[in-house]
Amino acid sequence: MGLPAAVALLCGAIVVLRFGLMPVSSADRHVLNGDDALYRQRIQRSALESYQLAADSDPIGVTPRQRMAELEAYRLADMNSASATRNQFTSAIAAAESLISADKRSCSGYRIRARCLAAGSILLKKSELMEQAIVDQQTVTRMYPSSVQDWLELAVLSHAAKSPRWSGLARQAVGRALDLERTNREWGHRDQFLRPDQLILLQKIVAE
Repeated sequence: MGLPAAVALLCGAIVVLRFGLMPVSSADRHVLNGDDALYRQRIQRSALESYQLAADSDPIGVTPRQRMAELEAYRLADMNSASATRNQFTSAIAAAESLISADKRSCSGYRIRARCLAAGSILLKKSELMEQAIVDQQTVTRMYPSSVQDWLELAVLSHAAKSPRWSGLARQAVGRALDLERTNREWGHRDQFLRPDQLILLQKIVAE
């Protein structure tokens, strides 16, 4: 009985090494290379390539997909050419959706996709993208209802839609953001305070 048990343990160890530790180790190495390319060398394309290699190495890894989605969203906001923007928008949405599929319990993917959709709405002049962004941001506030920044973002997006359909939601989001702001100040959560310009923005949304 000892030999079969030993063989089973050996096979289990091989499976864990091959399908668990090795992919994760390879992915971590590529993520580090990507971080170096992005933050030290300032080469975004190289960073994206390294993060993609990390994602390919670990099919369920969240970290490389998070890095890719954040970088793609940043690049989308930084594009100028209309044709490049269209391609970049597609890449950014794909990266956000890859993150969502890898980590459905987190609101990060929905938050990033909302920002990409909002940017795409402005750059591609498609109002329906802004409405999709609002829906994603609503998902974020449902998943993380205590975030004042997320309610602020929902207020801004709803107001930016310039539609009676979303005006009520904009006012509701402003009210929730201000309630959380008061609570955060009462409890001294300084890292969660809204900036003066953000408070002015909320007041403008209500006034309009």
